[in-house]
Amino acid sequence: MERQICDSAIEAPVEYEWHPAIRAFSWLLRWAVFAASTGLVWDFVGNGSLRADRVVARTLLVLLAVAILTFAVLLIDLFGGLAQHAWDNYPWAEAKKILGMAAIVFLLVVTPYVLFVVWVLRRAWPHVLRFSTDHFAETTGSPASSSGHPAVSTWIFLVVLNAALLAFALVSVFRKPFYPYNHAVRDLGLRKCVWGICLMAWLRTLVPRRDFFLQAPVVSWMLGLGGIVGVHECIPIGLFAITTPVLLLVIAMPFALGWLAPPLWMFLGTSQLESFRLFYNLRTKWQRHGLTLLDRDGSGGQEFYGEFRSSRGGSGVFYDPNIGRVWSLRTRPGVWQTAVRFLALFVTVIIVDWRQQPSDIVRFEVDWLQRHDLLAKVYMVVSPEYATTMGNALPGAKYIEEEVLLASDWTASGPIKKLV
Repeated sequence: MERQICDSAIEAPVEYEWHPAIRAFSWLLRWAVFAASTGLVWDFVGNGSLRADRVVARTLLVLLAVAILTFAVLLIDLFGGLAQHAWDNYPWAEAKKILGMAAIVFLLVVTPYVLFVVWVLRRAWPHVLRFSTDHFAETTGSPASSSGHPAVSTWIFLVVLNAALLAFALVSVFRKPFYPYNHAVRDLGLRKCVWGICLMAWLRTLVPRRDFFLQAPVVSWMLGLGGIVGVHECIPIGLFAITTPVLLLVIAMPFALGWLAPPLWMFLGTSQLESFRLFYNLRTKWQRHGLTLLDRDGSGGQEFYGEFRSSRGGSGVFYDPNIGRVWSLRTRPGVWQTAVRFLALFVTVIIVDWRQQPSDIVRFEVDWLQRHDLLAKVYMVVSPEYATTMGNALPGAKYIEEEVLLASDWTASGPIKKLV
């Protein structure tokens, strides 16, 4: 028996976790990088050039703003928790009244607080600028505006670089990177599309810490924009100092805006291989932006990415489940229900994978959809044997087999409209 226990202990994978102090330091370091990038962009937009003392002063002011606005972020999380509590414990009509009152109270508290933050930052700016001026040498100008003739090798490098960036930008444009927005406007209308963008801007801030600086709006943009400003300042040839940043911005824009694309459908299911495979096949078939909360890091996600990697013969970040995907919305543990609630109300179609034994979480979500009269937009994917025995277990929901669903086409009112 001892031998078996020892062997199993040796074979079991060991998971390492960073010490809380190290995680906290990493979190602060990332905010410092964000503040420095924002300082670069802010100074360049405001003055057309960079100066060390101004950049440092703006960086310190951004750090101060982040520290003060922590209270507002806590209020936003509190509002989300209250919304989840209202939806889970009250009828829909009463829940909407509670949310309306909570929204009014939230605005009454946050609005004067934000005005107070603006007042503090304005008062602090002269002192911060004076401090940075006293401790950092002023530097003006940039290599792009410096005198002298660049070497021939510099010209050749920049010509080749811009040609490669132009080719990459053209390929990105030909792939129609903004198709989720086009479909959202056509199927939902402009007004609801704007609401969807605002919803996704909020939901992307609820992601775990490791994904926050990649997906959160504004925060995720500043590092790239700061790098583009740095590229502009480092290029010694005026023409290329303009074309290179512009091409980089054209390439980066679809990736940045992809996180805010309004979803048209949502997928719920247990995080197993078959659920990942069905979601990905539906996404490929319909060519419509959909979201799922399936766990990419779990055994099902690891197996799916391993299968995908072996079929394509590739490796690297494109097949790494730890890298965030635009179709995957992984939230912090305490707010996933809030994300599901808002998405369920917004999307036009909800796919529920009911083929395998559903988890307690999936059952809980289906029960919530039933209690709030949302089953009209739900498609329950079931096995052929299960479909014949379901009867009218969930009135209003549509039971359908995987093959029929995959053979369907998307319409403005949802898939398989003519077949159900």
